[in-house]
Order: sequence, then C-alpha cells, then structure tokens
Amino acid sequence: MIRRLIMLTVVLGMTLWGWAALGAAWYVAQEVGFPGGGDSEIKAINRLGRVVGRAKTADGQYHAFVRFPGGRILDLGTLGGDESEAKAMNNKGQVVGVSDNVGGVDHAFLWTPKTGMQDLGILEPGGFSGAMAINSKGQVVGGVSIGESVHAFLWDAAGGMQDLDALEPGGSSMAVAIDDQGRVVGYASLGKNIHAFLWDKAGGMQDLSTLGGVCLPVAINNRGEVTGHFDAAGDDYMHPFFWTAAGGMQDLGTLGGFNSEVRGFNNRGQVIGSSFTMGNDEMHAFFWEEGGGMQDLGTLGYKFSFATGINDRGQVVGVSTTEFEGMHLFLWDKAKGMRDLTNRVRDWPEGLSPDGPLINDASWVAVNTHDKDDNPGKAQMLIPIFP
Repeated sequence: MIRRLIMLTVVLGMTLWGWAALGAAWYVAQEVGFPGGGDSEIKAINRLGRVVGRAKTADGQYHAFVRFPGGRILDLGTLGGDESEAKAMNNKGQVVGVSDNVGGVDHAFLWTPKTGMQDLGILEPGGFSGAMAINSKGQVVGGVSIGESVHAFLWDAAGGMQDLDALEPGGSSMAVAIDDQGRVVGYASLGKNIHAFLWDKAGGMQDLSTLGGVCLPVAINNRGEVTGHFDAAGDDYMHPFFWTAAGGMQDLGTLGGFNSEVRGFNNRGQVIGSSFTMGNDEMHAFFWEEGGGMQDLGTLGYKFSFATGINDRGQVVGVSTTEFEGMHLFLWDKAKGMRDLTNRVRDWPEGLSPDGPLINDASWVAVNTHDKDDNPGKAQMLIPIFP
C-alpha cells in the first residue's frame, strides 16, 4: 500500500511538473500539409477532428486533402486534371469540392473512403460544376452551368444531379449550404439585385429577401434557420440577417458602426461575425442570439477582432490584434469571455500569424496562417492537451 502511494505521488508530481513546464498550455500545434509540399488551407473541420481543404504538393500543384486526427494526411487526387480543392465535409467523413478533369474543366466531386473521388458530372455537354456543401445524408449542393448562366444544383446518390432553377427566367443561382432535412440555401439574381433563396422539395425555390438590396446567405442550421448579410441601402455596407419560417428576415444591426458581416452559425441559432463600432474606426467580433441581441466580444488589447468559428457548445474562435504582438488567436465563451489562445499553444510555428480559425464540438481548432508579407503558410491543427 505504501509503495502504491509513493508511486502515485511520483507520477502525480511528474504530471503536475509537466503541465507547469508547458506554461499551462491548452493546445499543441500540429502542421497540416503534404510532405515536401508548400502552403495549405483548411476549409472545414468535423466532429471527429478531421479537416479538409487544399494543400500544395511537392510538384507545386494544389490538391484536395483529408487530414485525420492521428496526423495522417491523405491526398485525394484529382478527376484527371492538375488541381482540386475540398470545400466541405460531413461528420461521416464524406468530402465534396471541385477538381479539374482531364480536359482542364472544373467538375464537382464527392469523395468517400470506399469510392474515392467521384465526378458528380454536369447537366449540359461542355459545361462545368462545383460542389459547396454536403449534409449528413450525403446530399450535395453547389452550382452547375446552364447555357450562359449558372444554376444551383442538388445531388444525391439515388437521383443524381438536379437543377434547382433560378428566381427569374434566364437568371443565375448558386447553392451554398444544405441542412440535414435537405433544405437548401443560396443566392440568385433577381432584376438588378442578388437575393437569398431557400429551396425545399415541397415548395421549390423561395425568395427570402424582404429587406431589399443584395442579400447573401452564409448558412442554414438543422432547425431550418438561415443567416447571412444584406445591403438594403445599396451603399456596399452590409448588415447581418437572421431568418426563420415563422418570423421572416430580421436585421441584426451593428455594434454602432455602418457595417457588419456574418462568419459563422450553429445549430442553436447563435450567430457570429464582426462589426464596426461607433465612430467606425474599430471592428469587433460579435455574438448574437435571440433574446440577447448583438454582443460585443471586445479585443485582446487593440482595435480589431474577427470571429470566424463557432461550435454547438457556443465556443467562439477568431483572431484579434494585441497592443504589442500583432494578431493573436482568441477563444471566447459566455462564462469566461475572450481569452488569448496564442499564448496557450505549444509549438506554434515562428513567423506565422493566424487566419480564420474554426472549432468543432470537441474544442479542436483548425487554423490557417500567413507570414509577415501576407503569403499563405501551412495550416495548423490545435489539439487540446489541457482542460
């Protein structure tokens, strides 16, 4: 018994010493990229900690990739051409995006571990297509050429590619997101403006834009709520919107300035983005939810912060300027507010600054990077190591 207590004390002491040596680090950074290759960009992260995007190969071409939690990175190849890019992934690990075919024409693709990269095709000879999103059922949305226009499409394994049409004869449309019920959101031309639309199997394509001007949706959640931003006055200043079937489109306003934009949305209806503040000389990250309005998340010491990712736990990640050290990562939640994440990361690459972080429900963080000259660097996965 005494020996067990002694061993426990030694192990506990070593563990505590290890955390102290890490400076109470919360994450360890792991590089994302092909061996011998160049920069990389992450587009999506799922609940399993897999990330997808594009990375430069040793031959200098960009290929779509999947990176697994253990660190293995898989080159998804192409549809016969030079380059490909993954745009989205579901929680089953199915990946969609766009790739050159052997003729150098962009085609939408679906990749699964069983089938590899599958060409989702086109609707007219000589046309092109690209996939933007996929839901948990494997339904895919994006855009496909129709004559001189582009139309939103919906693809599934049973029916193939379906033209979702447009809001006006001869018009264009593009699908950007789909929920697990098969409801699709995107944008479409209407007169001289661009309007947000919602499409479902029962009602077809519905114009959501009741606030006027250009309206661009960003996401739909599994409650069928839609968010994005719009320019009602036609002056290039955007406001975020929140749409529900019962309440229609709601202007979420700003933090006092003239412009604000949405960057993320979760299944609880919580919206994040950035807004100019009063006087328009600072831009701050914001958090919005029904009943609470738009909340200023502040900064890490200087004038600017940008929220770019939110999970279903309500944790928000983004970047913020500091008073002396440039751009840092931040992590925000309701309980503890904004905290500097860069100072809690072990093995962050020297000389690189963070861009556009994303976060999953396990609090894994995916981060793109750039150097001091704004050239893209290798993306980083931040793996939690401390509670």
